[in-house]
Amino acid sequence: MRILFILLILNISSFRSINTQFIFPDQFETEFPTSSPLPIFIKPNVKRLSELKCDEYSQKMTTYVGSLLLYPTLQLIDNDKCDRSQGLIIGGVNAKPGEFPHMAAVGIKEFNDIIFVCGGSLISDRFVLTAAHCKKAKGINATVVRLGEFNLKINEEPEQTIEIDQFIVHEHYDSKRKTNDIALVRLREFAVFGKYIRPACLLSDPILPTNKVVASGWGLTAINSFDNSDILQKVDLSLIRNDQCGRFLDDDYYLDDTQLCAGELEGGKDTCQGDSGGPLQIVSNKAKCIYSLVGITSFGRSCGLKNSPGIYTKVAAYIDWIEDKVWKS
Repeated sequence: MRILFILLILNISSFRSINTQFIFPDQFETEFPTSSPLPIFIKPNVKRLSELKCDEYSQKMTTYVGSLLLYPTLQLIDNDKCDRSQGLIIGGVNAKPGEFPHMAAVGIKEFNDIIFVCGGSLISDRFVLTAAHCKKAKGINATVVRLGEFNLKINEEPEQTIEIDQFIVHEHYDSKRKTNDIALVRLREFAVFGKYIRPACLLSDPILPTNKVVASGWGLTAINSFDNSDILQKVDLSLIRNDQCGRFLDDDYYLDDTQLCAGELEGGKDTCQGDSGGPLQIVSNKAKCIYSLVGITSFGRSCGLKNSPGIYTKVAAYIDWIEDKVWKS
């Protein structure tokens, strides 16, 4: 977050919209009036706590290298090779192992087995971000999180299965309207970072730099299917303006500025049952292997049908809440 100190009174107005040109603070040019040597804007580079943590996680994934000259030119390289491609969980394709290292599977214990019912995103070494409605499935509270997962049917390294210490649901979650559908899972043990397990960043800017996002999860892959995908899926989706999206929802439902709408109005690409709590994401500019979380899969009328986009909790609307719970408490 940048703090702007206004030294002179100006009449400045701007309009921001997802599907129009975006205006960023860095695009405002510093002006120098002829009558004063002082600039109109002074913009200290003050970062949010979540942004500082993002920098910290990104640095662990990258290395600066250079020659042995006295003043070498340094080059930033990735420690781990990873696939940042955003290919075409309905209408999607298989992800690659390690492609989404922040991806988490949230499950419940039933008898001596674990049934994974939701997705989530690792955002620190102790917390996973997910949807509030993922706390309970089949009347049973979620009890475990699996990190580094790719194929749910194969248990192998480098997977980490960690019990849930606390499931923190947003205080104003409305289960009927699915508003404030966001929760934090505190892990009983610390996650061990590596090539296949590392946190995602949180996108704090409410104005997104793109209208193309990627969803990932182990949910249903066909409308009439009853089986989740064993292999992690990914799908490209387009953001849809809330006012446009509202026409395709129930008459008594409206989207507020804490929600996002994404999908393809012609159908064929969508998230579905079992993808709840999973990430809506874009590639971070911090490092090749780091993603920025834009949304959390929340709900939808149906999967993959025409004029039936999905609704996602907007991460940027809850940055204060997340920072307070994860890094300040």
